[in-house]
Amino acid sequence: MRVRILLVSIALAIVPGAALAQEKYPTIAPPAIAPGGPRPAPSPQIEPPAAPVAPPQTEKTVDDLLTELERLRAQQTELAKREKELTEALRKKLQQQTERMQKLGVAPKAPEPDRVGRILIEGNTNTSDKVILGHLSLVPGDVLHHRLLEQIRAKLQKAGFQNVTVEVEPCILDSKLKDLHIRVSEPPSVPFTGPELPRPSPVGR
Repeated sequence: MRVRILLVSIALAIVPGAALAQEKYPTIAPPAIAPGGPRPAPSPQIEPPAAPVAPPQTEKTVDDLLTELERLRAQQTELAKREKELTEALRKKLQQQTERMQKLGVAPKAPEPDRVGRILIEGNTNTSDKVILGHLSLVPGDVLHHRLLEQIRAKLQKAGFQNVTVEVEPCILDSKLKDLHIRVSEPPSVPFTGPELPRPSPVGR
């Protein structure tokens, strides 16, 4: 019975204290935002710093351009020198390797050079073949150096022929030979008349 009275007394004492604490420290509710009312301002954003502006490039002077040109010329000279050294070293190494292979008998054989077979001339209506052949530096059986083809064409043009072409064709008589097919045209108004030049002696047979 005493315990019950004591519990009731404690409960009666707690209730006024809670009411007093609520009056002293009232609960603050968050402010209600009315529909359509002003919204709270957003937090300010920190912008990244602007990139530094590059200073304007100044125009190069004549001395600057000359200095740059001198530097480029020096680099070209050094590159040319280096290229020459590498070429000489490579040529020396290849020569040593070739000599070593020749001593062992395993060096590849050099291909046989092309030789002149027939010399065919086309387009000369007023000029004999002998005259045209006299301007050539080749005869059947000679070694065919392809650099001579342009020389032949230039000689015939200088002699008065036009539209000169010199072509190399397989020889149907001998597969080891190459025929020269020369096509020319003569001026219709002034036909070419030249002395028959002596043919060069056979070379390289």
